Amino acid sequence: MSYCLNPVCRNPENTGDVEKCLACGTPLRLKERYRAIEPIGQGGFGKTFLAIDEDLPSKPHCVIKQFFPQSSQSFSKAEELFRREAEQLEQLGKRHLQIPELFAFFELGSGLYFVQEFVDGQDLDQELKNVGKLDEAKIWCLLEELLCILKFIHSNRVIHRDIKSANIIRRSTDHKLVLVDFGISKLASETGIEVTGTVIGSRGYAAPEQEEGKGYFSSDLFGLAATCFYLLTSVQPSKVLSQWGNWQKNLKNHLKRNNISDDLRDLLVRLLQRTPSQRYQSADEVIELLNSIRPQITVAPTLPVFTIADRKINEIWPCEKTLTSHSSTVLSVAISPDGQVLASGSGVDDMLVKIWELSTGKPIRSLFGHTSGVQFVTISSDGQTLVSASSDKVIKVWDLVTKHLRHTITEDSNWFWSVTTNSSAEILAVGHENGANLWDLTAGKLLGTLVSQDRFSDDYSIDGPIFSVAISLDNQIVVGGSHDGKIKLWELSTGNLLDVISTGHEGLVKPLIFSPNEHILASSGSDDSTIKVWDLKNHELVHTCNGHTDRIRALAFSPDGHTLASASSDETVGLWDMKTGEKLLSLEGHSGPVLSVTFSPDSQTLVTGGQDKTIKIWQRACIL
Repeated sequence: MSYCLNPVCRNPENTGDVEKCLACGTPLRLKERYRAIEPIGQGGFGKTFLAIDEDLPSKPHCVIKQFFPQSSQSFSKAEELFRREAEQLEQLGKRHLQIPELFAFFELGSGLYFVQEFVDGQDLDQELKNVGKLDEAKIWCLLEELLCILKFIHSNRVIHRDIKSANIIRRSTDHKLVLVDFGISKLASETGIEVTGTVIGSRGYAAPEQEEGKGYFSSDLFGLAATCFYLLTSVQPSKVLSQWGNWQKNLKNHLKRNNISDDLRDLLVRLLQRTPSQRYQSADEVIELLNSIRPQITVAPTLPVFTIADRKINEIWPCEKTLTSHSSTVLSVAISPDGQVLASGSGVDDMLVKIWELSTGKPIRSLFGHTSGVQFVTISSDGQTLVSASSDKVIKVWDLVTKHLRHTITEDSNWFWSVTTNSSAEILAVGHENGANLWDLTAGKLLGTLVSQDRFSDDYSIDGPIFSVAISLDNQIVVGGSHDGKIKLWELSTGNLLDVISTGHEGLVKPLIFSPNEHILASSGSDDSTIKVWDLKNHELVHTCNGHTDRIRALAFSPDGHTLASASSDETVGLWDMKTGEKLLSLEGHSGPVLSVTFSPDSQTLVTGGQDKTIKIWQRACIL
């Protein structure tokens, strides 16, 4: 089947893989590559077609969008919007997995076209018709997911201006939400606050200021709230959000009839305020609110669930991408604070630091210079510096912007077992055979040594090397794990020994990691498969997490502090609820021990590296 793209063709449907339309003679492959199959949509500025990319062996589906304004009036404006949609997809789609990627944009004859990624799934309008209203639990999950997408596009100064259920597709492969139709999006001003222009948007979903040709980041939040209201009640927002009626009373009555909680009701009312200044001003603000009222997590026998307002949502973490460019074990992974860059360090077969674009998985640069496996990589909190450490006893400090080496530090110890930095990557701690060294990374000089045995008190005696180190986020405490199951705590500023914890771990204590909640510490032992979570402020064990069948190789807290991820030699990644200590989920996919793990800044992406020489990128999603 082929479909002719000639707008005036009287019989556009063609059977078979013919090269030209049997009715009008128009070539049926755009640029001798893209073959339209059937029309799937039509808007004010163009027609949309399901198509096949015949240049690729698998002949994957794609989408052709053809510029075809429905009115000759404002033709130039329509063309501007059509071109802008292509520009926005080019900027955003290749950097975010929940925005369609632009494949091509071209003029052909008198026609204007772009080709984009096909998203297989149903939009939320269709979902509402097929399965009915969404309950509150599903709306909380939807909010969390879409706010992360809005945070991304707003950080790129883009205002979508048409957030509605028909422009949100639930992808069938992983159940994640994809935001589509950037046809009326616009760049914010240099201040990032306001855009002006054409009166545009969908009635009931467009914020009132859009009627005046203005738009703010909070305009998209208005559209998101209107979408949530519609999905909760199946009532079109335009019927409630009247300019002259008592819209707040009407909205609350509809929500009350659907048993919506006060928390969600108050959030929607705030986001639907007619005056932009009375709404939350950014996706970040709403995400912070969601984190503060985020419900407890409970565990079902077969699948982890969120419980919100006594309702349940199944959570999954499908593997979105597998990166295979390393020719050796992937020992370490790190993500930049803006969530755009991934760094990885590999073993002795290639001894590289690789820089990747996280959203696409495309390699950006390889950094050479280490002569042994790269055990540790981290990126500073300002995103400017990358630090790598290798078994060759060399620590390298790189400029992440220029990808050039700033300077190198060589450890004098015979061997070091663990390396960490503080969040700003200004201070480096190295665990070695006699204690832990502290380095000033900016100056490249040794600050001092934290000895493995206190000189004055046998009560604090720890003999032997320090196998793991961690620095608290407030830069107050350094902790080190020893071979005899103990954790030692030092004051960072003075080097004074503060405390020793007898953990009960079997073998040496490794790994160690601080939570974003600064007084919470997680640990494991080399000869056991348990994780222990400690409250250092109250000097108590909070949780003992059981569930792995082999040793824990790496730990990572989600930036929101709600979840702990564990990489294990049993070839799985565990996800743990930090309120209960229960295991939420086990991620399978690596074909060998999993050696490294880290979360993205928004807690929605997990990256793991393993002995199988692969990096896997996992994305949080909810099954409705």
